[in-house]
Amino acid sequence: MAAPHVAGAFAILREAFPARSIGELESLLHSSGKSVTCAGAGTPRIDIGAALDGTVTNPEPEPAAEPRPSTIADTTDHPIPGPGTAQSPITVTGLPGNAPGNLQVRVDATHEWRGDLEIHLVDPNGEPYQVKQDSATEGGGTVRQISAIDTGTSPANGTWKLRA
Repeated sequence: MAAPHVAGAFAILREAFPARSIGELESLLHSSGKSVTCAGAGTPRIDIGAALDGTVTNPEPEPAAEPRPSTIADTTDHPIPGPGTAQSPITVTGLPGNAPGNLQVRVDATHEWRGDLEIHLVDPNGEPYQVKQDSATEGGGTVRQISAIDTGTSPANGTWKLRA
């Protein structure tokens, strides 16, 4: 992954110093770099500002992006009528872009006729993603499962619903 950075730095130096030879530009890159130490080993890092003899000032670093929360949960009990539909809404805000492509959905639901339960995760646009399919062979009891769902085309922000 270093090659594109070195090539870009070399191109900047070539533009700034067109009369210098390739060897001189290479030497400039080597001599102006900073050493980064990790686990006792030093690794050179390009410092293009120093290579340009200080003619370019380093811009302020961009603030680090806020980490996405690892868990968004609704632990409220939502009675599931029989027959009928229950929804557990969760409103997500402050997360730019799309939802994860490998969203982990945890379901813990108890119903008299577990086999009758069909469970979907519904994105903010109303797109349903199947979490559990109904099954005539299941009796009553508790559904406890974690499903990985590809929600990468759905917006992260908005009201998501777990619908049973």
